[in-house]
Amino acid sequence: MNIALGTDGPASGNDIDLWIAIRLAGYIQKTVAKNPAILPALDIVRMATINGARALQLDHLIGSLEVGKRADLIVLDADSPSLTPNFNPHTTIATSVTRADVRHVVIDGEVIVRDRKCLTIDHQSVISAVKTLSKQVLASVSNN
Repeated sequence: MNIALGTDGPASGNDIDLWIAIRLAGYIQKTVAKNPAILPALDIVRMATINGARALQLDHLIGSLEVGKRADLIVLDADSPSLTPNFNPHTTIATSVTRADVRHVVIDGEVIVRDRKCLTIDHQSVISAVKTLSKQVLASVSNN
């Protein structure tokens, strides 16, 4: 059975933070089973990477770093206080990483975010457009 992690979109909590989903997957299973070893960190990382790609039937392209696949990856800030100390990378990813720890993002081999700055879009323009569009959507729903 392939178990994958993802987010449901902002309508179910106004957040699409995969890092929270990763943490909760482990915490909930361990709590329900009353067993801290029930879901190893490596399995949780796989659920968020290669298993997600399998669920989308894209594991031939994404989900792991392999020759011939797209170079989609993130670089975490190893000096982040929330990631220190790091005794086991999988455990750190499964329990400690937040979006603030992401330093670089590479999609299909292209650097999209460098030093936490998006290189491909204007952040302020997007925020402004979202504010305008959300008001329009709310107004159209309110009138119906």
